[in-house]
Amino acid sequence: MWNRTEFSVPIDESIILYRHPILYGAAIYALLLIIIGTIGNVLTIVVLLRPNLQRYTTMRYLIAVAVADLCSLYSWNLNLFYKHLINHYQNDLEDGSMIACRIVSFIAFVSLQLSSWYLTLVSVDRCLNIYFLLWHRQIGRTSYSIYIIFSVTTAIIFLNLHLLFLNGYQQSNCIPFEKRTCFICYARLEDRFYIFPKWEKIHLVVYNFIPFTIMFISTCFIIRRSASSANAQRRLTIDMRKDSLQCSSRRRKQRQLTRILLSVTFLFVFLTTPIMIYNVFFRNRLRNRKPLKYIVQALLLCTQYTSHAIHYSSSYSRYFIVKYIDMETHGHSEWKYIDRREIGITCVAFSGGQPRPGVDLGPEFVLKAGLIGQLNAMDFKTILTDGKEIHDYKEFFPASDEPIGIIKRPRAVGIVSKHLTDQVYQHSKAGRMALQIGGDHSMGLGTVSGIARATKERFGQDIKVIWVDAHADINTPETTETGNLHGMPLSFLIGLVKENIEGLDWVVPCLKPENIVYIGLRDVDKAEKQILKQYNIKAFSMHEIDRYGIGAVMNMTIEYLSKGDTAQSPIHLSFDIDALDPTVAASTGTPVRGGLTFREGHYICEALHETGRLVGIDIVELNPTIGHSNEDTITIGCSLIRAALGESLL
Repeated sequence: MWNRTEFSVPIDESIILYRHPILYGAAIYALLLIIIGTIGNVLTIVVLLRPNLQRYTTMRYLIAVAVADLCSLYSWNLNLFYKHLINHYQNDLEDGSMIACRIVSFIAFVSLQLSSWYLTLVSVDRCLNIYFLLWHRQIGRTSYSIYIIFSVTTAIIFLNLHLLFLNGYQQSNCIPFEKRTCFICYARLEDRFYIFPKWEKIHLVVYNFIPFTIMFISTCFIIRRSASSANAQRRLTIDMRKDSLQCSSRRRKQRQLTRILLSVTFLFVFLTTPIMIYNVFFRNRLRNRKPLKYIVQALLLCTQYTSHAIHYSSSYSRYFIVKYIDMETHGHSEWKYIDRREIGITCVAFSGGQPRPGVDLGPEFVLKAGLIGQLNAMDFKTILTDGKEIHDYKEFFPASDEPIGIIKRPRAVGIVSKHLTDQVYQHSKAGRMALQIGGDHSMGLGTVSGIARATKERFGQDIKVIWVDAHADINTPETTETGNLHGMPLSFLIGLVKENIEGLDWVVPCLKPENIVYIGLRDVDKAEKQILKQYNIKAFSMHEIDRYGIGAVMNMTIEYLSKGDTAQSPIHLSFDIDALDPTVAASTGTPVRGGLTFREGHYICEALHETGRLVGIDIVELNPTIGHSNEDTITIGCSLIRAALGESLL
C-alpha cells in the first residue's frame, strides 16, 4: 500500500547495505508469519469443520475468520518477503503485470476487511443471542449464519470493486528497470503519484474503526450481563447454590469466554491501528527519507499481520471452552452418539396399557402446543415417523383382545409395542435422536427395545435407562394387582417374565438390571420393592431427593452409570409426567402427591443433556382430559423435551 513510483529513484549500494539488518529481518519474520499462520488457520478450519461443531454459529464465523486471515497473510507477507529478501530491485509482486496489480491489491484489501468484520460477527452474535429472544430463536440460528456471512462478504467485495478496474497503470522505460516496462500499482496515469489517500482513510474506517467500535460495544454489553449474572449468583442462598453448582460453573466459563472476546478485540486494534494511522497521516512526510520509510513500513506491516497470524489461537481458546459450556443460548452439548442434528419423532396415541381414556390424546396436544416449531428454532431437523403426525395403530388391533389371566389388553399392547420397536430402531439406527411422545408407559416396551437393538448394532454396547416415574413399573404378571401393562414394561425388558404371553411373546430381554436408575419413586408396590432389592436396582426415591438434593442425585446417577467397561454407554431417558408433583402437572392418570418440582424435573433433563450420551427420550402419561390446567401439563412436557435436547436458562 505504498507508492510504486518512488522506485524511479536509483538505489545505491549504501542504501541496500543500510537496509539489510532490519528489512531482511522483517522479511524473514513475514515468512514465519506465513508458516505459523498457515498451520494455525488450516488446523482451525479442520477442527471447526467437525459436524458436532457446525451447530454453533460462532464456529462458522471463526472458520470465515481463518479463511480471510489465510488470504491476507499470503497477499501481504509473501510480498514483503519477496520484496526485501529475494528481489534485488525491491520490486513488489503486483508490479509484474496489470492483472497481478489489480487482483493482488483487491484480494489484499478485501481479505483484511473481511477478517475484521467476521471477527466482529463473533462478538455481535453472542451479544444479540444473550439479549434478544428474536435473535436467539430465529435470526441467530446456525442456518442463518451462512446468509449473514454471504451478506457481509458481498458488501465488502462491492466496496473494493473499484480496485479491479481503476487501479494501476503501465509505464515504459522506468528506472531502475531501464528499458523494461513496469506497472505502477495503487495509482492511475492521470494521478501520477498516489491515487488512494482518500481510500486509505475509508479503509481505516471500514477495516479498523467501525469493527472495533462494534466489538467494543458488544463486549461491554456481554460484560454487563456477566456481571449481573454474577451478582445474582452471589445473592442465592447457600442451599440454592448447592443445587446450582453446575450452572455456576457454566457462568464462570461464560465469563472466561467474555474475557477472551475482550482481549481479542483490543489485541486486534493494538496490532492493526499503527499501520493504518501511518498510511493516512505520515506516509507522505517520509516520502523522501527512503531507508527510514522502508524500515517503518516493514515493522508496522509485521505488527499488523501478527494479528492475522494469531487469530487462530483465540479460536482454539473458544473451542476448548465451548466443549464444556453452552456457547449458544440453546446450550447444545457435544453429542457422543448422535450423528446429526435430526430428531425422529414418534407420536404414540395409545392408551391400552391402562384404563383411563384421554392419554392417547397427549401427542396431539403436544404437537398443537408447537413442539415441532420449538425444536426447529433450536436448529433441529424434525422427522416424523412414516411422515405421520399421529400413530394410533388401530389398523393393527386384533378383533378380540380378551384378558390373559389378570393381564388386560395384552395383544394390543404387544402389537403396538412391536411396531414401535421397529419405528424407533429405524431412527436410532440412522443416528437420529429418538423422541417418543405418549401415550401410556407400556410403550416403554417398544422404545427401549428399539433403541437397545440399534445401540447394540451401532456401537456394540448395552443401553442404560433412566426411568423417571412415581411408580416402578416393574410388576410381573404374577405380582401385578391391577393387570395394567403400563405397570410392567421393565419386568419384560429385564427378563423377569418367563412364560410366553400371547401378543408379548416377541419381547426379548434387552436391559440389564444394573443398567437401570430410577428417579422420583414414591408409590411402589410391595412386590416391586422386593424385586428392586433382589436385583439390586439403583433407585432414588423422593426421600433421597429431599435428603441430598436433585443436583447430588444426578451426580450419583451419572457416576453410577459411568462405571466399568461401558462407562460412556448411551443413555435412554423415559420420563413419566406423573413423576412431577400434581401441583405442577395435574393432567396425568395416576398422580401421587409429594413429587418432583418444576425445576427438579428440568434439572434431570438438563444434567442428562450435558453428558452428551442421550440417544432417546420418552415423555409419557400426558392426559389432557384430566384436570383444569391441562395446558400447563402439556407446556411442561414440551419444556422437558427442550431441556433434554439442550435448552438452558442462560
